Amino acid sequence: MESMRPRPGLFSPIREDTLMTKFLAIYLLALAGITLLVMLAQQLSGKHGLLTVRNFGLIGFIVFQLTGAFQPLWTQSHSRYFLDWPKVGLEYSEMATLFLIVFFLAYEWWIGAKRLAKWTPTSAAVPGPITLLWLAGIFTILAVLLRLAVNVPYVSMIAGRAGIGFAAVAVGMTAWVWVRSVWNPVYFVWFGVICAANFGLILSQSFGRRNLIALGASIIWAMYYSSLRYMNPRKLLVRLTIITLPPLLLVAAFTSVRSSEEGRVSLTQQLVNITTQSNLKDGLLALASGQDCAPVGMWTIENFPERFKYNHLLAIKYFFYLPIPRAIWEDKPLPLGKRQPALAGLKGVDVDKLTTGPGVIGHAAAEGGFYALVVYAFVGALFLRYFDEIVSRNSANPLVVLPVGSALGQIVGLPRGDLSLFAAAYVVAVFGVYFSTISLAKLLGMIRGPEAEPGPEYENEYENEYWDEEYGEYRAVDAAEQAG
Repeated sequence: MESMRPRPGLFSPIREDTLMTKFLAIYLLALAGITLLVMLAQQLSGKHGLLTVRNFGLIGFIVFQLTGAFQPLWTQSHSRYFLDWPKVGLEYSEMATLFLIVFFLAYEWWIGAKRLAKWTPTSAAVPGPITLLWLAGIFTILAVLLRLAVNVPYVSMIAGRAGIGFAAVAVGMTAWVWVRSVWNPVYFVWFGVICAANFGLILSQSFGRRNLIALGASIIWAMYYSSLRYMNPRKLLVRLTIITLPPLLLVAAFTSVRSSEEGRVSLTQQLVNITTQSNLKDGLLALASGQDCAPVGMWTIENFPERFKYNHLLAIKYFFYLPIPRAIWEDKPLPLGKRQPALAGLKGVDVDKLTTGPGVIGHAAAEGGFYALVVYAFVGALFLRYFDEIVSRNSANPLVVLPVGSALGQIVGLPRGDLSLFAAAYVVAVFGVYFSTISLAKLLGMIRGPEAEPGPEYENEYENEYWDEEYGEYRAVDAAEQAG
């Protein structure tokens, strides 16, 4: 057994397999750093913005697939899995590297995503600040109704997903307005009221973290596209760090006190737990650990197809299987996250409430191997590029931008899996809100013309306030596009 292996003393030579796994652990950390540097370099060059749907997905990949692999590889141990760490670690590292290479190349290819984005309906009507603040209140009411008042089987699940989208867009609308006039007390108070109402709704209705992340990310997303993206890089990073800390600490506190039993906990009890029992250090460490996603992926690599047969590209097929109720299709396949605990012989995992996260690498390993990994990287890149393309074409319109950023918790969780479930949840939330906001935009355009309320003066204000020689031509082009 692993516990019987002799451990090297202080001056003992390090065994070859130990040296190998430590090298792989460091390599994956370096790969995470390189990925972050690529994201930052593309912001600096103007090629891609720092906050894109793609980059939220990459943050999830870093946490769940790269940094989360460090501890088990460094120690060659895990509480549930006993693996051939050097062998499986090497293959895991190869798959992670190949995935990122294919993903970045496919994202730049993007030809199909651009065409689909061009066909997606949008509107030129841009609401002004007062309209957005009123809409934030209306969307908050809709979020409450969708989350609490719909109890029809199957329909309630879809309504609940859409409700998260409406809640995220509501806080995003107030953030969009407030960040442009941070010293306006009316905007600040309304921002606080809408955030309190929607975060309270989520805290009293959610067991998992993704919905909480969705609301926090929506605030950051809105502030970035409303104002911060026009700043020079140094100011941008400082401001993003400041506005990211409160949501991050809230999620960490929530993580440290959430129960292992899924269920709806009252808002009062959630607040009591967070304020009296939370441990930020434990919560942050738990977030950084990646929820054991990497070890599950390694177990999958080691056991497919030698012990268990491939179910080729199930994650893609299951995306289309999802709408079919099991009452109609009794033999509908189970996704990997629900099957893996039984396959691994894990005890105490209720798959009706909790599932293991095989991650995108684990999915590929169980559903075809390296060819499946290439397919998932390619399809995932085009999936994310489609939504980023919609935003890039309408980056000054909150009624387009905010819906796309309304379920980023699902995007962060997408690399963890189950892939089909997270992708479907994102699509339902985004399009549920998107068609509502575009319909409103069309109505505003009919009533008041293409510019529903003052908008261009914002662009002039940004250009004067944030123009900086450090930005160079990219900043000038961006400002011109927004003004034109």
